[in-house]
Amino acid sequence: HDYGMLRELLRTLIGSGEKTNQRAPRAFAWFALACTKAHGDGCTDDAVAQAEQVLADARFAHHPYQLPAQIALAEIEIANSRPQAAVDRVEAALALALPEIGEQHSWVGQAHAMLAEAQTALGNPGRAAREKKLADAIVDAQPPGHPLRLWISHAR
Repeated sequence: HDYGMLRELLRTLIGSGEKTNQRAPRAFAWFALACTKAHGDGCTDDAVAQAEQVLADARFAHHPYQLPAQIALAEIEIANSRPQAAVDRVEAALALALPEIGEQHSWVGQAHAMLAEAQTALGNPGRAAREKKLADAIVDAQPPGHPLRLWISHAR
């Protein structure tokens, strides 16, 4: 992943006036992830806290947009050696999003891939393998050129 490019693209989407925009949960979380992976212009020490503040907003607290945002924040948790926190984030967001988006949505595939990574870090190879199998099945069901296929190929 080119986190520096992602950071630059998202910098314009995370102003204070953007916190109520429908893309705000994902934009703030992805910006925090990009800053974690490639610190640079616009990054602050509170990027994760800003993302969490947006996610706590009543407009988004019970919205499926929690899932991709929490996946990005889970990646930060893993990078900071907190894989159980990553699992907790993703599982809570999955419980919220699944009734609305269904089990075959690409975000669900991404969530299972992140859970597989976290379970590996926790030393749970059986659970990691089950999560990877779920992720792979969802990825395989996506059409050629789907962004999830690209994300998974870069994550491996």
